[in-house]
Amino acid sequence: MRNIEEIIKLIKDNKTAPNWVIKAREYSKELKALVTGKDFLELLLKIDHVESKERAEARRKFAHSIKDLNERLFRHIDNVYSATGGSKEYLIPETFKKEVLKAISNIKGNTSLESWLQNNWCKNVYHTDPSGLIFLEWKDEQCYPTYKSITSIRNYKAQGQNIDWVLFEPKELTSKQLLEKYNVSRTFDAKKHIWRYCDEMLDVLLLQDGEIYSVLEDAVYVNPFGQCPGVIVSEQTNPENDCRLSPIDGIIELEKEYLRDQSIKLIYKIQHGIPQFWRVASICPTCNGSGKLENEICPTCKGKGINPRKDITDEIAIPLNGDGTIPSITKAMGWEAPPLEVWEQYNKEEILLQDKINKTHWGSLFVEGNNETATGKFIDTQPVINRLHCYANVAEWIEWQLSEWIVNFVIPTKSQEQQVVSINYGRRYIIESPDELLKRYEESKEKKCPTTILDKQLTEYLTAKYKNDVQTLAELLNKKTIEPYPHYDIETVAKIFNNREAQKKMLFDEWYNEAIIKTSDAFELWFEKEYPEEAEPADPAIKIIPNE
Repeated sequence: MRNIEEIIKLIKDNKTAPNWVIKAREYSKELKALVTGKDFLELLLKIDHVESKERAEARRKFAHSIKDLNERLFRHIDNVYSATGGSKEYLIPETFKKEVLKAISNIKGNTSLESWLQNNWCKNVYHTDPSGLIFLEWKDEQCYPTYKSITSIRNYKAQGQNIDWVLFEPKELTSKQLLEKYNVSRTFDAKKHIWRYCDEMLDVLLLQDGEIYSVLEDAVYVNPFGQCPGVIVSEQTNPENDCRLSPIDGIIELEKEYLRDQSIKLIYKIQHGIPQFWRVASICPTCNGSGKLENEICPTCKGKGINPRKDITDEIAIPLNGDGTIPSITKAMGWEAPPLEVWEQYNKEEILLQDKINKTHWGSLFVEGNNETATGKFIDTQPVINRLHCYANVAEWIEWQLSEWIVNFVIPTKSQEQQVVSINYGRRYIIESPDELLKRYEESKEKKCPTTILDKQLTEYLTAKYKNDVQTLAELLNKKTIEPYPHYDIETVAKIFNNREAQKKMLFDEWYNEAIIKTSDAFELWFEKEYPEEAEPADPAIKIIPNE
């Protein structure tokens, strides 16, 4: 922990942002241009020795961003938060559990900590501002996460993905603003700077007046979290400097090429996409082609001798060749369309670049859906699962760290070094469509795969089919667990086991639809009571197949 004199010295040592922060800001600006479209025109530079300045300006004028490309690319990250399995444990006294769970599940904005990270960190700043911070703030006995852009940070000291301290960019305030916000009653001729510094012990504001620094007495707080409550957005470090890397660092050049090509394609569409009408020039009916009328310039054709108007009654006169022969001509008018080959090549190149981007980031090609698989699919899902594991590792660590600090805030008597939270994200990702999963399950049944594999595949299908209907999903998964021999039909059960087991399977739905307590034991008790072993089947519709 630094004392006030050391904090003032740190501010003086950081009168300008260090080189790594400047590079991190430039890097973030480029990422935001690609991912969110902010200031993307700055990436569309004039192509030297190829296009003129005027053409470059026209291309920039009509170009659009490629944020739609990244929207499609990041859509698969939702699997991190929709995967089944996982657990969250909070080893805290029962007297505090309700308060802690409320603080984590109902943070500022009436959303859970996990949802906040999904919406603000995972699909956004993780890719666009890797050196920024997720920072816990607190006010009125409530703490909540915030995002601090690298542009709002003067410097910090990293310790892994944690930080030892952070110095934020100063804010310029007038005398009136200082009085209203910080109760500073002194009058200043110009705006003054307010610096904010935070470490594991203090969160303090200092007023800079020239070279004189003073602590704002009403803005000195003891840090309640036990650490400087900020985590760096990205865990990936740049070996060449202190900047952090975005998960899409490997596809930045491909995306810039895609952006440039899209802008060129758009200009081509504008310039050549509209067919041009042409016709053989007809003689001006006013001056009969002379261009003059009574020794004056013809008012109709302006002296050109050609009819400037198109009319259905116009006669198009095509003169004979100089030798008196008839000119070779197939038609006197028509529409001229641009060559489609160039347009088609642009479309092919667009698909090629999209495939490269998907292959580089996810490790697999993504095939767009057709009438049978409208959602599309990956050619190979294992590399995608591996990449999702990387996302999930970082996501669960950040949620764990923030949760630990929230517990320290809610329970001030707890030892701040003691770890009481366990966050484990589910890793059973549903990447394929329900139709694909059902098809694979049916094929596995035909191949007589082991029951373990069939169980897993049926669970994957049900989860994909009903992932947005939690109640139905839970009921069907429970039914799958209780139902006798869920992967076999009645005839197969009778052939493999006996008629009684086949009878049990046939009567299962009858019991399940009426039962209140739906467990395996409850079904066995009901079956033994309603259909004792010595009794014949009461329902004539039940077909008993003789054992072979």
